[in-house]
Amino acid sequence: MPELFPAADMPQKEAVTVPEIPGMEGVVCETIRQKLLDGGVTHADKLWALVGEDAEQGLDDLAKKLGIPRETLIQILMEQGKREAGGGGIKVWSSLKRHGLDLAVISAAFLVLFLSLRAAGCLAVLRQPIGLQDEVVVANKTLEAGRVLQTEDLTHARMIRRHNHFGSADELKGLILTKQVGLGAPFHAEEVLRLQIVARRDIPSGTILSCDDLSYDWTPHQRDAVVLLGTLLNGRVMHPLRAGEVIQTKFVQLYKTADVEN
Repeated sequence: MPELFPAADMPQKEAVTVPEIPGMEGVVCETIRQKLLDGGVTHADKLWALVGEDAEQGLDDLAKKLGIPRETLIQILMEQGKREAGGGGIKVWSSLKRHGLDLAVISAAFLVLFLSLRAAGCLAVLRQPIGLQDEVVVANKTLEAGRVLQTEDLTHARMIRRHNHFGSADELKGLILTKQVGLGAPFHAEEVLRLQIVARRDIPSGTILSCDDLSYDWTPHQRDAVVLLGTLLNGRVMHPLRAGEVIQTKFVQLYKTADVEN
């Protein structure tokens, strides 16, 4: 930054002997700097303090005391004000650079602590991905194949939840086991039967569904299977269905009154 008040009359190669004033670096020339230092201005803030609350009188008194024109003092203060207004980001960045190593060490220590607590299960009450485990429905006792699941058969445990696990006991009540499940073991969707709607016959794409096309059957649990027959009536089949295939919502363009009216 060029000096605000260059010493035009000074020899071009005169050695700089007057130290910079903190907060005014590169703002004033050496001659003005020397006068400021002689008057006790050892920092930019000191200049403001010497001006005082009554700026008009303060500037006049300070100009006489320092031997610096009043207009020059005003320009110095204005330049300092612009620096203060626009230098916030610079100050923050400088602070970050000074304390960067400290911040890195603290962050690393916090990360190690977090991972240790997570691995030890101390964060198990929190859901993934913070905690390692979620609540999963498991068997409250050993259950034999063919059993119709009841509330007393079900409980919850913390473990990594897979896509085919159940998070709610309500999803399992009334379903039928197809294989034995041991105490504390999770239930898998493909190992329980649910009453779902299936195709009664092979159904071509584009067919408008009626009761003659559909029936209920106990089939392996599918999350997006349709369980209410009325939902499918008058719906349009989007791709061919095989006899006995579970009807999923993505297979059918569901009936809407507006579609018929149009």
